[in-house]
Amino acid sequence: MKAERDLGFGPRTRTSSLRASREIESSPRRGEREATLVRRRRVQKVRRIAVPAVIGAMAIAALIGWQSGAIADMVGSVSKQIDRQAIKTGLVIDEVTVSGLRRLSRADILEAVAVPSGTPIFAVDIDEIRNRVAMIGWVKSVVVARELPNHLRVQITERKPIAVWQQQGLLALIDDEGAVITTAGLAEFADLPQVVGVGAERAAARLAPILRAEPTLYRDMQAAVRVADRRWDVVFKNGVRVRLPDGGEAQAWRRLAQLQAQHRILDREIQIVDLRQPDRLVLRLTAEEVHRRQLEVDAGVKGGRV
Repeated sequence: MKAERDLGFGPRTRTSSLRASREIESSPRRGEREATLVRRRRVQKVRRIAVPAVIGAMAIAALIGWQSGAIADMVGSVSKQIDRQAIKTGLVIDEVTVSGLRRLSRADILEAVAVPSGTPIFAVDIDEIRNRVAMIGWVKSVVVARELPNHLRVQITERKPIAVWQQQGLLALIDDEGAVITTAGLAEFADLPQVVGVGAERAAARLAPILRAEPTLYRDMQAAVRVADRRWDVVFKNGVRVRLPDGGEAQAWRRLAQLQAQHRILDREIQIVDLRQPDRLVLRLTAEEVHRRQLEVDAGVKGGRV
């Protein structure tokens, strides 16, 4: 019996029988998996080739259709049908609401909106309306929106004028961003400071509140002149020119206010007050005052006044 088992002819054990059975069952399954993997690889290869080809064909067809006008005609036809349906269902512009106005009038905005009553609401080009309204000088920003079923809303944010800018002999009202608001009706803004020179429109936003902080000086000033786009000279109505430093303008302006209050420095025969150095005060007399003093010296008159 032992010999028979050694030669393989004896009765098999249960363990060996189960192992043989599993090997027989697993062989077809491995074959099926391999076949599935092969099929997947083929499908993926076909997709890599076919998808770009289909997209390219669609693009070519669309281009040909657009050039021939077929797609444009189709889009136009659909748009007309939508407009007709909108009119039937009452989806048309019956009201335009405008908000945020202070200087501008409602008529100014409606003229720029240019949408007749009864226009299908979906035919309104919101971006085009926004661009037209934004071209108005007083408009800083604008929001345009549809409100179904028949309402168009326009919300305006206006610019705030801070100064009148003089450049090459032309006057323009500007805001705190240096944007030109308008060149008309400037007499209404005579209380605003006048700024002069290249770069003055950009730097005016920082200077304007400094000047207004001293009302007695602000009332008598004529213009602020930008020098080399670095610093300011302030010219008063009586012709006195005050040179402010490059930086520290607020401190120098307060110093001038104190000098005026204590010594009436701007009421004297002075042409220039130089405040560019915080620890020094440099004055230049007018030509007439220099001449008068010279005559006094020549006549032997001693003393004089500053």
